[in-house]
Amino acid sequence: MQIDIENKVVKTENETVEIPEAVIDLLQDKSDLNDSHLVEANQFLKRLDVKRIGFNGLRLNNCYEFIFKVDGDKFLDSHSGGYEVSTNIDNVKVRIGSPSDFAILVIGCKNPFMKSYYIDNDMYHYISISFSCKETKASAIFQYSKVLINKILSKGNSFIMPDDVFKPDDTTDEWEDDFGFDQPSLNDLVDDLMGLEGTEHKSKNRSKLFSLVAEAYRFKEDARFISYFKVLEYLGRRHQAQNGESKISKYLCNMDEEFKAQVMQKVGDGLEYDKVVECMRILRNMIVHPTVKFPSNTTIYPMKKIVCFQKILISELIGFDL
Repeated sequence: MQIDIENKVVKTENETVEIPEAVIDLLQDKSDLNDSHLVEANQFLKRLDVKRIGFNGLRLNNCYEFIFKVDGDKFLDSHSGGYEVSTNIDNVKVRIGSPSDFAILVIGCKNPFMKSYYIDNDMYHYISISFSCKETKASAIFQYSKVLINKILSKGNSFIMPDDVFKPDDTTDEWEDDFGFDQPSLNDLVDDLMGLEGTEHKSKNRSKLFSLVAEAYRFKEDARFISYFKVLEYLGRRHQAQNGESKISKYLCNMDEEFKAQVMQKVGDGLEYDKVVECMRILRNMIVHPTVKFPSNTTIYPMKKIVCFQKILISELIGFDL
């Protein structure tokens, strides 16, 4: 798909559609805008058959775009200029970067006064994911893309969150005391994103798995215990266990000794694999059920070491370095 404002056309896979003058006016911030401009703009989007997907997604035929706002410690950090990263997931070209011309066209038609939020980055930083593929592949590519972005942003204790592309969030006067001065700047993180340029990734169509992994990055690393536990729980969901047995414990503890040794070599600190799994299981039950307590014969490990164990364990199981 190609947006050509200068020649006033949109070229899709199947046709070329002329952009009405009223839409051009919206995109150029003409001072005499009125309701008739918005009516014609909505008719134009209907003519293109642009669809909204969920809270932050757009679709035109087999083209998808999802817009996110950077949240966390970087939400007030600035980044100058637009950027574009091209990577491949499941042999599909994926664009990551500033909202595309297509996204700005839709935002301009729906709410022309919001364009500066997405173009100038004057208050927040926006990242979009866009690609073209069959509908059956879209979910896996989308979730894997989120993981790649959140993996990089998490270095600055930040993550992406869906943004309503048709209206701004309510503003708030509440401020955090921790501005993360020792964290990399958003410019540094964008530079890291540029490192994805030209790389190849394989999601193996595990969209639900990578959705859980992407959500884990919304928390600082030391606070990912429950998020990581959900990932491990999902991985062991099909494992056979009898009544009264813990499915996740049986799944993880039945791994061969070579795998366990490989995990513990990376964890270090002299921890014992099966005992860490048992401690992790009981800790989770204690969080969910306040009356649960550690049995007297349980080896108790610090939460930070358990989270480190979970991180390495998941990486070894799914073949993706967290």
